[in-house]
Amino acid sequence: MHVYDAMLFVHILGVVTLFGAITLTQVGVTRLGRAQTIEEVRAWVGMTRIAGRMFPISFVLILVGGLYMAGDRWSFGDPWIVVALGSLVVMGALGGGVLGRTLESVGRALAADGTGQPAGSPDFAARVSASLRPPMMGLAGVAIGVLWLMTNKPGWVVSIAVVVGLGLVGALLGGLMARRDAKPKAS
Repeated sequence: MHVYDAMLFVHILGVVTLFGAITLTQVGVTRLGRAQTIEEVRAWVGMTRIAGRMFPISFVLILVGGLYMAGDRWSFGDPWIVVALGSLVVMGALGGGVLGRTLESVGRALAADGTGQPAGSPDFAARVSASLRPPMMGLAGVAIGVLWLMTNKPGWVVSIAVVVGLGLVGALLGGLMARRDAKPKAS
């Protein structure tokens, strides 16, 4: 086995781990918005903690494999590589900065208050969930865009357009889903 092949495996393992973390976060945040009890709020916040530990692992695997492959067979000046690396920074900011910090603050509030009120109330959880849907779906859109870059290796304009476009589409869809879920259901 060649080193390049091993690094390709490491890189793909990182991508799989990233999409697993995104999926767990999406499920946790979506279910958080539908929680009816404080115990459910705690359970769904707990699920997002698992995902929170997966994000840095995925980024390390993606970088280790990707940086090796870029140096071995590609160039660090290739547009799709530069945009992919920049996108990883954006995903880290959205995942760790926006999603992670918000969910961690909810978790701390739940732990600090034995009753879980008001931070653990289902109404509060629904508002947190709605506020996190756009960045969560935007992160997923950026990740899908980077996956497209890895398979197509386009130039500057297409690389930027795909990642930014899919990130914005994801954020828009996240906002629409949050609005839809916030509407009262007719009985």
